[in-house]
Amino acid sequence: MKKLIIIFMSILLLITITGCSIQDNSAGTVSKSQAEKNTIVIGTTSYFVDIVEFASKEFEKTSDYKLEIKLFDDIVQPNVALAEGSIDCNFYQHQPYLKAYNENRDGNLVAYSDNGISCTFGIYSERITDLDQLKKGDKVGIPSDPSNRTRALKTLEYHGLIELKDGVEFPGKADIINNYKGLDIIEMGRSNSVVASLIDLDAGATYGVHMLLADKDPTSAIVWDSKESLKKFADILVVREEDKGTKWAKKLEEALTSDSTAEFMREQFPGAYVRVN
Repeated sequence: MKKLIIIFMSILLLITITGCSIQDNSAGTVSKSQAEKNTIVIGTTSYFVDIVEFASKEFEKTSDYKLEIKLFDDIVQPNVALAEGSIDCNFYQHQPYLKAYNENRDGNLVAYSDNGISCTFGIYSERITDLDQLKKGDKVGIPSDPSNRTRALKTLEYHGLIELKDGVEFPGKADIINNYKGLDIIEMGRSNSVVASLIDLDAGATYGVHMLLADKDPTSAIVWDSKESLKKFADILVVREEDKGTKWAKKLEEALTSDSTAEFMREQFPGAYVRVN
């Protein structure tokens, strides 16, 4: 856990794949010698590097390949590198982000499957222990970027606090048609900003991993988001379309979502990640 925290705190926090960008300092190229050695190059971010490193051991044992890990501090460049061929795959993004990337960049990157790892998301508070304790005017913080704001608002709706307009892909506060408790819902920037402001809020919707980074208990959520949301926002293995049927992609996805990897996450990052398959 210390390794993860050091990596995270040494670079600006990426929030789980929404569209913020930071200049990239990595992304090498795959040489011919690497290809001859049957080396697969995977791109990832600080959120998942420890997990990918753990899964690489199982991947290398069960396949004829070695795994080289390229760490990015940007959430656009891993897809650019994959499209250009300087890496073979990446693991750091969920399907809504991949869809938006392909649409905006005329890309054809594909998810190997729907299986993956989801960063947990819940409603946390330092003032209350039950949502029934919320009252009119109470302040509830949510992230402001479209992807995570959507997840937060959907979580509030799932637990009966608000009702949203139907058919809005990335709803905002203007799409709330019922606010049953008259809550003051505040957009607060990135998800980690919600954690930092919990002392001043009655509740906040955020990621378990950001609670972990703030030395708070990720398992202390009053409630979690829905299973549907957990699946939708699972981070998945992404490859070029022509590589979807390869042996290495199959073996790598199996390693990333294996029982041993799930156990590693439970032990090292309790409450922060969950396997989705």
